[in-house]
Amino acid sequence: MAEEIMKSAVVGAKTGRRDEFTTEELPGKWTAFKATFSCGMSKVLIASLFCILFCSPAIAWVVVFTSLFLSRVGSSFPYGIFDGLGYAGPGALTEGLNTANVLGAMRYYEYALIEFSVLVPCIAVGAIGLGGLVYVARLSMFGGTESRSIKVIRAFFTGVKYTWSRALVGGALVGASIFLMIFCAYVFDAYALGVGGKIVTMIFSIALIVLASIYAFYLVTIAANYTNPFGATLKDALVLTFVRMPANLLCAVFASLIIGLAFLFILLFGSSTFGTIIWFVLFFIGFYAVCGIFVAFDQSSFAKKINDGMAERESKARAEQSYAAIRAAKAAGERQTKSKPASTAKYVNPKKKKKQPESEKKPERTKKEAGGYSEAELKQMAEDKRRLIEEEKTKENVPTEDMSVYEDDE
Repeated sequence: MAEEIMKSAVVGAKTGRRDEFTTEELPGKWTAFKATFSCGMSKVLIASLFCILFCSPAIAWVVVFTSLFLSRVGSSFPYGIFDGLGYAGPGALTEGLNTANVLGAMRYYEYALIEFSVLVPCIAVGAIGLGGLVYVARLSMFGGTESRSIKVIRAFFTGVKYTWSRALVGGALVGASIFLMIFCAYVFDAYALGVGGKIVTMIFSIALIVLASIYAFYLVTIAANYTNPFGATLKDALVLTFVRMPANLLCAVFASLIIGLAFLFILLFGSSTFGTIIWFVLFFIGFYAVCGIFVAFDQSSFAKKINDGMAERESKARAEQSYAAIRAAKAAGERQTKSKPASTAKYVNPKKKKKQPESEKKPERTKKEAGGYSEAELKQMAEDKRRLIEEEKTKENVPTEDMSVYEDDE
C-alpha cells in the first residue's frame, strides 16, 4: 500500500527553474560523473578545502574528545591486572575482574554516547559544506568545456546559499542515524546482551544510515537544481528515495566503495606517511567524488520524475500569461472607451448666428434615392423621357406623302 502511494505521488509539483541547466538532458551517469571533474583538479581541491572548513568542528571534536577522554577509559585498572587469567585463582578475584570489565564497558559506552551526541550538530554543519560541493559538481557537469571558467569560490558559496537549510536537515538525520548505530553497538556490550540481537540491530542501523544519506543528498541536489519550497523539497526527496530505490542503492554502493577503500588503506597503514596521503585524498577528492556520484545519479531521477512535468507547467504558465495580457489590453481599451466623454453639439443662438452670403451658400442636396440620384435629377430625367416619347409619337402620326389624290369622289 505504501509503495502504491509513493508511485502515485506527484513529484516536483512546485519546483521551478533554477537556471538554464535545469532541464538539460545528460548522455549517461558515467559520462555525467566524469564531467564533474571537467572544471580542473585545482578547483576541485579549492572547493574541497572550503568544505573541510565546514567539517572542521566535527574533526576538532573527534580529535579533542579522543585525546582527552577516551584515552583515560580503563586507566583506573592496575597495570597487568588481566595477566594470568588462564590460571586458577580465588573466586573473589574472578568476580572482581568481571565487575571491573563490566564497569569499563559501561564507562566506554557512556563516553561514546557523549561523543556522538555532540557529533550530530557537527555533522549537520559539515553537510552545509557538502551542499557547496554539490553545486560546484553540478555546474561542472553541465558546463562541459566551459566549466573551467567557473569561479569556484563564488559557485561554492552560491551553492551554500541555495542548500544550507536542506543540508542542515539531511546532516542532522545522518548524524542521528550514526548515533543510533553507536548506541546499538555499545549497549549490547555494556549490558552483555546476546550477539544475535546485536548483529540484527546493527544491520538495521546501517540500512537506516544508507537511507538517511540518500535522502540527505536528494534534499541537497533538489535545492541545487530547482527553486522549491522547503516543505515540498522534504516531500519530493522522500518520494524519490523510495520510488528510485534500485538506482539509489547502486549510487550508495559506488559512494561506499570510495569511502570504504579510503578507510581500508587507513587501517592498513595507520599513521604512516602513506596513511596520511590517503587521508588527504579522502578529504580533498573523496568528498567531491561522492558528491559527483550523487549529482549524476540524482539527475537521472530528475529527468524522469520532475523535468517533464515542470516543462509542461511552464508552457501552461506562458500561455496563461499571454491570454491574461490580451484580456488586460482588451479591458484597458474598453475602460478607455467608456471613460471618454461623448461629444455634444455646441449650442448656437439663432439670433447671433451670422448670415452667410448668397454667393457662399452651397446648394442644399436633397435626400438621394436607392439609385444614387437626387430627387431633382430624377424629375429632370422623367421629363426628358416624356419629351422623347412625345417626339416619337409625333413622327409616327405625320404622313410622309399626301394620299388625298387617290381618294374616289362620292
